[in-house]
Amino acid sequence: MEQDLVASEEFELRPGESIALKLKLEEGSRYIGLLAAYRNLPETRWRHVIQIIPEQQNHAVFVLGESGIQRVDSPISAGNPT
Repeated sequence: MEQDLVASEEFELRPGESIALKLKLEEGSRYIGLLAAYRNLPETRWRHVIQIIPEQQNHAVFVLGESGIQRVDSPISAGNPT
C-alpha cells in the first residue's frame, strides 16, 4: 500500500472543532482515505475511504463523533456544490 500512497496530511481536532479543506489531488488519484485516532478502536469507525471522480470538483462532509467517522453528505457529490 505504501507505493500507492500519493500524499498525506495530518490534523489534530478537539471536540467541537471543525476544519474545511481544499485538496489539490495528484493526477491518477482515485481515492481519499480518512483516519481518526479513537481510544476504543474495535467499537468505532476509525477509517473511511471515498472514491473521487477524476478531473472534477468532489465534495464530502464528515463528522467525527463518538461512534467514529460518519459521512453526512450524499455518497458522491461532484461538480460545483450548491
